[in-house]
Amino acid sequence: MNADRHAAASFTDPPRDLEITDNNCGGCNHRCPGFGRPHFSPTCSLGICGGQCEEKFADCDGIASNGCEIDTRVDNRNCGACGHACLPGQVCSGGQCLFAPCEPEGPTAK
Repeated sequence: MNADRHAAASFTDPPRDLEITDNNCGGCNHRCPGFGRPHFSPTCSLGICGGQCEEKFADCDGIASNGCEIDTRVDNRNCGACGHACLPGQVCSGGQCLFAPCEPEGPTAK
């Protein structure tokens, strides 16, 4: 009977490692999806799988299989955040839309 109580307890009160480990998330050998996706890190919190993009990367197309495909530091259509497009004549640098430097003019230009 003690074994039955222990088994019941394990279903209603999961061990702490089943709530936070990516390879045993919510149950033994339940690996959170997302390993190997570019710039994506799977996570487990309270037994539920999730994930997050690496800093400065974003999943702008919503397609999980290609991970966090956009580098928001340099993408002119997603500069600093998904959907934030730079204006014509601007470039995305460091996640900010900036005007490109002017070319030198006059007799000193080579």
